[in-house]
Amino acid sequence: VVKDLRDDPSAPTIEGMRKAGYPMAMFDENIIAPRKTLPIGPGTGPDDPKPVVLLQLNFIKGGLILTVNGHHGAMDMVGQDAVIRLLSKACRNDPFTEEEMTAMNLDRKTIVPYLENYTIGPEVDHQIVKPDVAGGDAVLTPVSASWAFFTFSPKAMSELKDAATKTLDASTKFVSTDDALSAFIWKSASRVRLERIDGSAPTEFCRAVDARPAMGVSNNYPGLLQNMTYHNSTIGEIANESLGATASRLRSELDPASMRQRTRGLATYLHNNPDKSNVSLTADAD
Repeated sequence: VVKDLRDDPSAPTIEGMRKAGYPMAMFDENIIAPRKTLPIGPGTGPDDPKPVVLLQLNFIKGGLILTVNGHHGAMDMVGQDAVIRLLSKACRNDPFTEEEMTAMNLDRKTIVPYLENYTIGPEVDHQIVKPDVAGGDAVLTPVSASWAFFTFSPKAMSELKDAATKTLDASTKFVSTDDALSAFIWKSASRVRLERIDGSAPTEFCRAVDARPAMGVSNNYPGLLQNMTYHNSTIGEIANESLGATASRLRSELDPASMRQRTRGLATYLHNNPDKSNVSLTADAD
């Protein structure tokens, strides 16, 4: 899709975005994207075509915005990044490496080996929707919410990791910058919720994880190869414990052997069950 938005007053300009620091609010997907993030509206029904990748060139005053839409049923963000990097190489007329071509042509049906004689186990505990129990907890009306975007500078990210590293659990030797940031977000949300929710209320943090390293798959694989980790506690505990303690919780679930087993278990369950309607990556979340 090609759009000339140079005379469209609703479209951003390069100069305007530069002065504003390129905020997400200026990237309106209704204007610059061929499809919206959520499948809502005409052309998104169950019988409509579902393209794997869509590109839209948006000519704006002072420059160009290239939008790359990837279908999440076919690729995750790591895979989309691989596609964008190779597209960039192709535009520069740079040759693809042997490893890149091999990774791009891996068979998605065999990339995760199935478990033999598999019986459903704890690998998929958080990913199977449980039947409704009569007389269960009443569903509360959701509090009105709105989107907000936060920008962390490289300096702030480094300081955040340093702060987490100083208060790690004794059993944790290392946390990544992403562990520290994720812990900071969980703690911040929990602290705010303490204003209206009892500290003993349960909280669950569901975290998307790239399964390529655990499965021994190249980072250039363009498909969908992610899993989740799940972390449960109470609002009060997460809000009041140290940043390092929360980051340690998150790091503890990233053992490669465990991630490999859990990913194989999920893939095996999906393969063995024609009806996949009870599978959800956030099955036990509100």
